[in-house]
Amino acid sequence: GESPRRSAILAALTNQYLDLEPRLSDRHIELYDNVFRLLVTGIELQARLALAEKLASMKRAPRETVRVLAHDDHVVVATPVLQRSPILDENDLLSVARSRSEAHRAALALRPELGARVTDVLLEANEQSVALALVANGSAKLSRDGASALADMARSNMMVAQALAARLRMPAMAVSHIVEAARAAVINTLAQDNPATAAGDLLDAVETAVEVVGSVPSEATAMLNDQ
Repeated sequence: GESPRRSAILAALTNQYLDLEPRLSDRHIELYDNVFRLLVTGIELQARLALAEKLASMKRAPRETVRVLAHDDHVVVATPVLQRSPILDENDLLSVARSRSEAHRAALALRPELGARVTDVLLEANEQSVALALVANGSAKLSRDGASALADMARSNMMVAQALAARLRMPAMAVSHIVEAARAAVINTLAQDNPATAAGDLLDAVETAVEVVGSVPSEATAMLNDQ
């Protein structure tokens, strides 16, 4: 029960695991996993963070320990495994997205190759930090519902609208909805930046852009770029 002693034991055991991992059987890994989970409970934050950093990129990390770290109350501990661990499957990611804090969701939103099921759940809470992180993650997949959720946020959130405009590759089916939702915000921004330009000219330009995007077949699977 002594936290300093538990931390020291955990550190030594972690180094041992890293050295022996290539030669460990699945049964050995399960035994380490059980001991890790016992030691992680009640130890100081720095020790948990050190463990998370060492296990985050391992293909044969102890699974249950990684799951515990991914759900850690302190996002600084959870972030390394949320963003890098190959051990976490889609159900693990969905569990974090549904049950942990906004900071956890924002960290998870930057994980490479996120699937559409996970991004849909991440967007359910309508959180700005999560939306911005997700838009910045070029490898995250968006469903039509996910793209619509981002477009809805862009109606009232200029930061999200600007982030969407900077994302050069979006699913073709989502672009029309996003342009339509963000149109008013875009016009207002252009008008503020170019007070000498007539509002009618700006509206005509945006309407033309909407028509161009709308001409893309709904079944198109190609990606539209900024051009």
